[in-house]
Parts: sequence; C-alpha cells; structure tokens
Amino acid sequence: MKFDFPNFNRDELKEVISVAALFHDFGKATQFFQKYLNNPQKPSNSDERKKRSHGLVSALLTFGILTQKLTDNLILQLFGLIIVRRHHGNLENFTNLLTFCDSDFKNTIIQLDNLDFMEYKNILRNKGYDSYINKDFILESIKFFQPRTPRKVKRIRSRFTSEYYFALNLLYSILLQADKTDAILKDSKILTSKMLQSNDVYYYKRCFNNDPGNPINTIRENAFISIEESVKCLDASQRILSINIPTGSGKTISSLNAAINLCEKFSHDHIVYCLPFTSVIDQNFKVFDEIRKSANLPDDTGILLKHHHLTDIFYKSAKDENSVKEYTPNEALHLIEGWESKITVTTFVQLIYSLISYKNSSLRKFNRFSNAVIILDEIQSIQHEYWHLIKTLLLKMTSLLETRIILVTATMPLIFSEEENEIKELVVEKKEMFKSLNRIELDVSNLKKEKMEWETFCNNVIELVKDNKSKDLLFIMNTIRSARELHDIFFKTVHSHKILFLSSHLIPKERLKRIENIKRRKWEKPILVVSTQLVEAGVDIDLDIVVRDFAPLDNIFQACGRCNRENRDGVKGKVILYSLKDSNSWTPSGIYKDFLKQKTMKVLKHKEIIPESEFYDLANQYFTEIIIGGSQAASTEILKKIEKLKYKDGDEKIEMKLIDDDFSSSIYVELDDTAKKIWKDYRKTLEMENGFDKNVALKQGRRNLSEYIINIPKKCLPNEHNKGIYHLRNDRVSDYYNIDTGFKIDSRLPPEQSSLMF
Repeated sequence: MKFDFPNFNRDELKEVISVAALFHDFGKATQFFQKYLNNPQKPSNSDERKKRSHGLVSALLTFGILTQKLTDNLILQLFGLIIVRRHHGNLENFTNLLTFCDSDFKNTIIQLDNLDFMEYKNILRNKGYDSYINKDFILESIKFFQPRTPRKVKRIRSRFTSEYYFALNLLYSILLQADKTDAILKDSKILTSKMLQSNDVYYYKRCFNNDPGNPINTIRENAFISIEESVKCLDASQRILSINIPTGSGKTISSLNAAINLCEKFSHDHIVYCLPFTSVIDQNFKVFDEIRKSANLPDDTGILLKHHHLTDIFYKSAKDENSVKEYTPNEALHLIEGWESKITVTTFVQLIYSLISYKNSSLRKFNRFSNAVIILDEIQSIQHEYWHLIKTLLLKMTSLLETRIILVTATMPLIFSEEENEIKELVVEKKEMFKSLNRIELDVSNLKKEKMEWETFCNNVIELVKDNKSKDLLFIMNTIRSARELHDIFFKTVHSHKILFLSSHLIPKERLKRIENIKRRKWEKPILVVSTQLVEAGVDIDLDIVVRDFAPLDNIFQACGRCNRENRDGVKGKVILYSLKDSNSWTPSGIYKDFLKQKTMKVLKHKEIIPESEFYDLANQYFTEIIIGGSQAASTEILKKIEKLKYKDGDEKIEMKLIDDDFSSSIYVELDDTAKKIWKDYRKTLEMENGFDKNVALKQGRRNLSEYIINIPKKCLPNEHNKGIYHLRNDRVSDYYNIDTGFKIDSRLPPEQSSLMF
C-alpha cells in the first residue's frame, strides 16, 4: 500500500497498524466474552453485554504500547486508541472519542480482573510484548485519562489539518478491512487476479468496422490516440487529469485505456471507475466485460467488479475455466463491499460516502483509494456548491495516497484550472474536436418570447410530431407531472409513433428494460419518448429530434448528447429548447436552482440557433459565471469539520448530500408475483437470528426489493406513515400505479398494513 504523509513517518504509521492489529481483540480474552462465545444465542441483559464488550480495554492496551513504541508522537498514540475503540462502531467527534466516564473505567477494571493474560501471552509468544500484557500496564493508560482528559490532548487539536483526517481514515480503514477479512474469510486466500492490459483494449477496438467516412469515428480514433500519447509523456507530478471530449466520442473506452496505461506507467495496482447512476454503470460494465472476454481472460470478479445497491451478491475467482472458486454469500459481500478487484465499477455515491463519512461501513473502503487510478465519469453531475470540497479532497488524495484522478465529461466544470496547471488535459486538440462537430443544432429562439403557456406548448409539439412522422423524438421535461401530462396528450393524439414513457415513478426494473428497448428499436414505427432528466447523464440513447424544457446549461448540453450521436446519414439533429410557464412549480422549490437558470439565460441571451461547434465555448462561459457568483459555503462547512476531525457530534456530522430527499419517501410497489415473493422472503429474513448470515441475507433482500422501490412525494403518503418503506400491496397496485406511467401522482395512499426499515 502506498502513502506519503509529510507530518507522519511511514514506519510509525505501520507501527500503529501492527499494534492495533495484534491487540484490537485483546478484550475477547475475558471470561465474559468466552462465555458468550460458548452460547451466543442465549439472551443477555445490558450489564452482561457491557462486560463482554472488548473495544475500550483493547484500545487502552494499544494506547499504552504505543506510548512505549512511539514515545514522542502523542497524536499517533491517540489514533491507535481511537481506531481500536471504534472498530465495531462509527467514528465520532475527536474529543468525544477521547472522553471517558467513570462507568467506562469501572467496567474495564472488572474485565481486567477476569482476563486470561497468560493465554494471550502464549498467543503472542516471542513477539516482544510480554511486559505489556498485564493489569498494571493497562491501569497506567487509565490513569493517563483520569480524572479528566489531559490538557495536552485537548491542545493537540489546534494542529489538525485535512492530512490528519486522511491519516486517521487510512489507519481505521486498514484495521477494519483486516479484521473483517480475518473474521469472514478465515484461512481462505483471495486469488491474485490479472489486470487488463492496454493491448487488450486496442485489440477490442480493432474488432469494430467503424465507417472511416463518418466524422464522429475520426474524432473517436483521434481522441483515443491523443490520450494514449499524452499518458506516455506524463511526469510523476501530474496527478489530476482530464478527458474533455464531445458526447459520443468514445469516453468510456478511452478513459479505461488511459487508466490502464497509467497503471502500467506508474505502477498503480487497481482502477475505480465511478458514474452517477446505476443504469449507466450497468451499461459501461458491459463494455468492460466485453473487453475482458476479447482478451480471453476468465470470468473473474477479481478482474472486474460491479458495486451498487442493486448488485447481486456473487463473487468468484478463476485462474482459468477449469479452476473456479465461488465464495459464500457472506464472503462475497465482504469482497464486493471492499472493492477487492483490479477494476471496480461503482457510483459517485459509493465513492463520495467512502471519502466523506463517519460510518464504519463506508470508511472500510478508504484504503482502496491508495495507489489507485480513479475515474470520475460525468463529473458535471457534482453540484457546484461542492466544487471547492471535491477539489481540496482530490488534491489531498493524490498527494497523500499516491492516487491519480481522471475527470471525464463532455461539459467539464471548472473545478480545476487548466491555465494554472491544476489539471492536465489528455486530449491535446480538444477545442478543435468540439469546433469541428456538426451533428446537431440547438434552437433557443423560443427563449426570446414570454414563458410559454402549457396549452400553446402542447399544440406546438403536436405539430412538430406531425411534421416528423419518420423521425425518432425525445421530449425531456423538468417534472414528472409535466412529463406524464405530455405523454397522455401524445397517447391520445399521435398514432404515427410508438410512445414510451420514462420517469423515476416507474419501478427501476421497468425503467432499465425501456432504456434497453429504446437502444434496440424493436418496433416497426419510429419512437416517441417522453422522459424526465434521468436520460441525460451517460444514458446511451440516440434520437433524431430532442425537445427540452428550460434547464441549466450543462443539463441542456447533456440533452443534446442524446441527439444524433452517431451523425447518421449526415443529416443534422435538432434540439429545441422551450421555457414553459411554471414548469418547475409542481415541486416544492423547483428542481433547478434559480441561480443556475439565471446564469444559463445570461449565456444564451441574444442567441437563436447555436451550432454544436459553439458548445465548448458556451460551456466555459457558463461555468465561469458559476464560479464568479456561486457560493461554496456548503464546501467550507464540511471542510471545517474534516479539519477538526469532527466526524459526528449529535446531529452534526461529516456528510455530503448528493440526493435531495427532503420531500420524498420510498414505497415498495408489489407489482407482480415476483415482487410478492421478494417482500415475503424479506419479512422472513427479518426474523432470522442476528449474525453474519442474516446480514448477508438482508443486503441481498434489499437489492431484490430495490427493483420495485420508487420515491414519491411525502404528501402522497397517509398521515399515519412516519418512517420506513411503505408497502403498496399487490391488490391495491392498480389503484395507485399505472403500468405505462408509474405512480399516480395525485394519489393519497391509504394506511398500510406493513412497512420496512432498511
């Protein structure tokens, strides 16, 4: 594992981990814990559970040993205490983690009187720790914190920087991973898997017979070569990298190839590929798996792993087709959630919550940032309020954990500055690529008019469809309500097209099926798709005409990316922008902030028809406007907590809010017999005895449930419903859920008979 902390000696950090690994379970040597092991199913009271707890007594011994081993490094002594004390819990405010009440120490002394010190000495015979494994030595650690936390411990907090946050997280993560691996895999060894090679990607590309006369294929090839050549010329100091190329120009394959080349050049040992949505993950994972197959590598999760909340719990190692090891569900869950693979494809949520968190389950993956190449695809999905936070932490990650970052998008936000050499663009002639594009035109002429009334808009788009009976069309609306109303109007008036609807009010299983059907075009008729913005970031669909309700410019350009991606037949695609009156008023505060819409309107002012060749400059103008007028207060608040190691204190916690769920709640739509069985099975799982098997069964059950879970406005739930996932029973589904358009948004659900807590 690679890391480089200016304020911490590498050998001393390794000493902390070594001591913590040896003594984090020391407290299990009490008679109380051994008695529990002999009969773990026996009911116990709170006093019995406290006596068999082992975190604090183990932490005090760890602290004491580190005071002898690292005599002049109080902060690492305290870090050792913290990671052992909390290795079965979450991290809290630094001060709280070093605060003890009298009852804590009284319980510890009771445990010391019931500890088998000789047995532990026998376990660690000849390790050089005999003189520390005794009651008096641990009592000295207790005295250090009695009668109150020493002033020098409180003063040490004034020295903290974000480097201390990274150091503590890394130590904590390594201990968690080692402890869980030992407990779950025991003597099983994870087979070492192969990494894809750059030649494998190149060979895969050669299998496609791309039309050399199509300009977009020329751009793809030039981008791929330019990125590869740029990586060859990189020096060791260049760690934040960019691939900013047009939509449809091969970002997925080019960025993976860049990451593989970086691994080969700088000896990185794994890749983490992150995307904003699960639907896009499945799409890109499929491409990577095709590359694996073409390279004749075995179907081995250690080569390529997918991790999100809908992923099946399955993991196997394979040296070849005849030597395959399938892990138990409990082992598989541990390996998946620990990102134990050469290439892990996951979500922004998983990455961000592993980087910025107080939770044990999230921080366990923190060590996987070390010596990695991390690809952040569709980086524009990160809210602008968090740009400063992301910039600060990514810079720290690259310098402290020997990581490299690749930001990938067609619309690059100005998180890092190329002019100030904060980021290195890998596509040498990217501006020329953007300016050479001529696939689509963006019509913004309607913005000059007053905001359009709904009836006028509907009349306009009905005429548009009539005038384009042979074209595939996509309508992207700002709200589910407006999308549904438009769908219903088309359903009644349009007969020339196959009409499809997409929104988050359709169960995920059905959404993914429809996106796949849109790609395959199975119908004899052209298609007309009505959707919300869920089709924009990275969903690989391609239609002739796109109509978009007014939105921030990056969303508009993402919508443009769904139009004529392949430059079919040399005919330009059209993207038409409308600004509808009150189009955002169906949600509590509008889905887009006025600030972003104002900046968009400023950039588009006085324009009518915008060729694709101007998109790059417009995007830069827009992101510059955001930097000038935007607030980074949310970033600053989180960074202050990080720099104070204030993980969690009451309701205050280190947390970056990626999804606004203040106005929505989850419901389970028991749509069919499969859904009925999944719900029934999950209820049975809840009745299982607590333990590893139940934990795995619950997580697999949640993944199964998730295919039928949607989020709806809280106002649609009954007053009696306070928390949990509402159960919409199968016999009631038709009253509240439409098979074509999903949840009926004007419904008020009745009191439910059961709900679930995740």
